[in-house]
Amino acid sequence: MGNAIRWALLCLLCIWHNAAWGYFGFPDVQPTSYASAGGQYRWYVDPSNPRGEGKATYTLYANGLRQLQLDQPFTLLQADVAEDGSLYGYAYTGGLSMVADGSRLLVARIGPDTAVRILADVRRTDSRFLHTAPNPYVVDQIFDSDNDRLLLRVVDYDLNRNEESWWHFGLRSGQRRANLEPHNSVVDDAVIRVLAASELPGTDLLLVQFLTSNDAVWGTRFALLDLSLAVQWSLDWPDDYSRGRNRSESAGIVQDFDRAGAIVAVGSDGHFTLWSAAANQRVSLQWADGQVHERSRVVGPLSDTAAATQVLPPLRQLRELGSIELTPVHELALNWGHLIDFDVDEHGRFGILHCVDCQRDQALMRVDVNGQVDSTLSLGGGSEQLRDSRVIWIADDRWLLTYSPDGKRAVTEWVDLANGTRTAVVGFDSPPIVALARAPDGGFVALTRLHEQFTISNSLRAYRADGQLRWEVGENYAGPAKLFSPEDIAVTNNGDVVVLENLSKRLKRYDRRGMHLRTTELTTAWGYEPNYPTALSTGSNGALIVQDFGGRHAVVQMDAEDRVTQSLNPEHPNGQRVRLVGRPQAGADGRLWINDSSALLGLTGSGKVEAIVGPRAEPERLGQIARIAVSRQGRIHAVDDRTGAVHVFAANGAAITLCRPEATDYDAELVYPKIGLADSGEIYVERRKNPSEVVHYDARCQRQGLRRLKGLNREFDHWLPQPGTDGHWVIAGSHIFLANALDRVQLTLQRSAADRWLDNLRLAATAPDGSLMVATETSAMFVHRRHLKPAFARFGADGKPLGVWPTPDGLDTYANLAYDGTRTAYLVTQDGKHEVWVGDSQGRPEFRVTLAEPARQVFLIDIEAETELWLYVGERRIQRFALWSPSLQQTAPQPH
Repeated sequence: MGNAIRWALLCLLCIWHNAAWGYFGFPDVQPTSYASAGGQYRWYVDPSNPRGEGKATYTLYANGLRQLQLDQPFTLLQADVAEDGSLYGYAYTGGLSMVADGSRLLVARIGPDTAVRILADVRRTDSRFLHTAPNPYVVDQIFDSDNDRLLLRVVDYDLNRNEESWWHFGLRSGQRRANLEPHNSVVDDAVIRVLAASELPGTDLLLVQFLTSNDAVWGTRFALLDLSLAVQWSLDWPDDYSRGRNRSESAGIVQDFDRAGAIVAVGSDGHFTLWSAAANQRVSLQWADGQVHERSRVVGPLSDTAAATQVLPPLRQLRELGSIELTPVHELALNWGHLIDFDVDEHGRFGILHCVDCQRDQALMRVDVNGQVDSTLSLGGGSEQLRDSRVIWIADDRWLLTYSPDGKRAVTEWVDLANGTRTAVVGFDSPPIVALARAPDGGFVALTRLHEQFTISNSLRAYRADGQLRWEVGENYAGPAKLFSPEDIAVTNNGDVVVLENLSKRLKRYDRRGMHLRTTELTTAWGYEPNYPTALSTGSNGALIVQDFGGRHAVVQMDAEDRVTQSLNPEHPNGQRVRLVGRPQAGADGRLWINDSSALLGLTGSGKVEAIVGPRAEPERLGQIARIAVSRQGRIHAVDDRTGAVHVFAANGAAITLCRPEATDYDAELVYPKIGLADSGEIYVERRKNPSEVVHYDARCQRQGLRRLKGLNREFDHWLPQPGTDGHWVIAGSHIFLANALDRVQLTLQRSAADRWLDNLRLAATAPDGSLMVATETSAMFVHRRHLKPAFARFGADGKPLGVWPTPDGLDTYANLAYDGTRTAYLVTQDGKHEVWVGDSQGRPEFRVTLAEPARQVFLIDIEAETELWLYVGERRIQRFALWSPSLQQTAPQPH
């Protein structure tokens, strides 16, 4: 197998390894019941926190009757119950975490007499590998009471070997025996690692599933191993996960496996059932008389849960009531919309890629430093057709435009702004381009990134002036000359190519032939650790300009020897901080120019804005809208995404008043700021700070100051006044706080009515009766939805959990949730179709409405005793609909 193939397999293996074992963030440790095989005994393990850190409460039931309850200073993460009622399992004292921080692995037995015995106590250490959990890490527990043993599948410390050891304990003695090494049972190079293992009840055998690969063809091998792990039988399906599939589809199959892998079931009489992905069949077999006999084959998915189809609510067509156009008192004198990207030509003119209505059209215009536009070219496509668009100046009037219409390939075009023509680059073939830089000889360099289902492939490519590939540098986590987490690129005036790596926080420099010259650690060069470097450009004499998102200094300039020459935090003369979108650029006038998404800002040497090309940020004038909120009676509040000012409109779109923040209220970009509206007319607008705060305005739009929860130093997502009281619902990640008028927490909620931990509460809304509705997600990555159970969770005004209902696939958690106590409304994307789903008070869907264009937010509005559905569709337009009447004849739900 060649090195390139081996490296590709290793990258895939790391993704699968991490996905299957939960290394990219962990799902919550939920309260769980464990029962004995005969069903007589059941233990209920109730963790004290979602990470499984620290104590838990253990309750034993015998024949359905509670026998005892005790607390222990550890939480078992997985457990089994013996026929005598003993509970066996393992715990991490530090819970599920990416760092050891003093955590220990405990293997414990809790007896029905409350006696606790620790079978193993091992200190955990931090891993030497990126995105991997501390060692030792347990993949699974095998409880084999027939053979008096408990096996823990423990990950090998070195991911490059992809091996695991099975820690072996005697059940009756509680003694730890010699480790078992499953990789010693197979010597075939095709075997990569163990995917799953299970005892085969009634026998002395273990059923083990291995992942196999042969020249990038992925499959599986099943084997029955005896007590010494010698192979007694095996079955190979060498292409079961690759047959007719691409790499991402193959990875997706393995990612969907839980601890059981493709072992569907095992029986007490030697029966076991395996699932074939290639045939989509469940194959039933039986071990008897030293042989395995096939019993049946049935077409079917891996699990019924995974295959369950989502039932769609009936489709309705609502009566349109017209549109609302927001009409501010003062219009912007100039509106360039959203500035996507820009570059500077040899004359100091700016080529700006922008869009006013981004869903419909993008344009490229050329502007001088005085703001005079000398040419504009419509590109005739919106954000979907011109996805990931970038532009750089090449020479004279020639510019290079790149974009990706399908997310799989890059389209590149030469653009002549003198005559307004676009010409495709002949023979160009590349994955999507995420960064561009001009080379001194008229060619260009591109950073490409291909997103597949479970992998991301990066490459650095240099092209000649005719657009033909010159050289390429690939990705390799272990090779110092290769790429690792590349984020941006720049080309110096001598032709050196510099790559900014954000996770490793390094600069890698290559010569014009693609040969690696040196690597610079930014932490060493700067004298402190960057936060998250995101953009790179060049200045004169080989200087480099690095943007560090959220860092101590937003912009750091370095000379040709990578020494820091200047550090800046750009701000307006009044002290208001400036957002930075994309890379800063050195202008021909000696200024550093930055993009704040609406205009280009020229900076002094100290970082003060002294020149503006484009529309100015003025609180009195409504520019791009970052977020809107609508009261139940239809009063509309729109937050300007540059100034943070709140423009208030009547239900017909006429301007009423303006809430003006202080210049220093916002020190970073406003990204979908949440807005809380009180029945009294008071307004609370999210402020991007850590800890989070809100800007408080009274009913007359007079600023009252900043508010935050007292005694809690944390970020929150929603600050929602509770109707009928002077308190607030405050939503913070996985916590719900009910605070009083003095901003002191009176009640904390962490679980839903299903007794599951709340997590990642991106959506929240209140009803007139003071109740609260939230939608849960998960902060864990690469974990199949069927294990996470995202749900709508409803709480009464007193905090009592009232009910839960599963959220639909495709729920838009970047939008909002509408809830009035009897109805819910939310945005859903199904198979590329944009819909509004309207449900009952629990979130259970009643009907759906297909939208001609995507909506950004949804509202339930009561006007003259009638409830309307309002959709904010972008820019300044809201569409109104009359809600469907329950008296209309219903149709049956439709399977999807």
